[in-house]
Amino acid sequence: MIATQEDDGSDPPKNQNRIARYRWVIWVALSAIGVNWHAYVYMAKNPANLALVGLTILNLLGVILFFLGRMTISGSKKRLDKWLGEITYPLYLNHYAASIAVLSLMPAEQRGSLLFVSNLIACISISLALSYISEPLTRSIRNRIRGASV
Repeated sequence: MIATQEDDGSDPPKNQNRIARYRWVIWVALSAIGVNWHAYVYMAKNPANLALVGLTILNLLGVILFFLGRMTISGSKKRLDKWLGEITYPLYLNHYAASIAVLSLMPAEQRGSLLFVSNLIACISISLALSYISEPLTRSIRNRIRGASV
């Protein structure tokens, strides 16, 4: 009798293959999170170091974006992906102006993680507003250039 992979149980499940493929990414992500958490716990006693919270959030965002880039997209996720794609260009164009506005409005003694969160909210809000204002004006031109409606 000839043994097959199904008989001897040597065929690993798909999840194990996926975890093995991304093991280095998971290791780097957990290491970055651990280093940032250690820095936050032991260095955040000084309010000037609260920007480390923002660094931790950025590391997590990087890991999340990596795995989102590897996903296959279903119907509801396609709408979210399209919506996020629509706000990226206004965000790119206006993040500097929004950052300067938030920085100039915030008192110097309250800068740190509050500045980061306030800046993030302001940038995304301005990006959404500009996206909704400019989208109807540019849709027909964009569709003519592309040759199809998206």
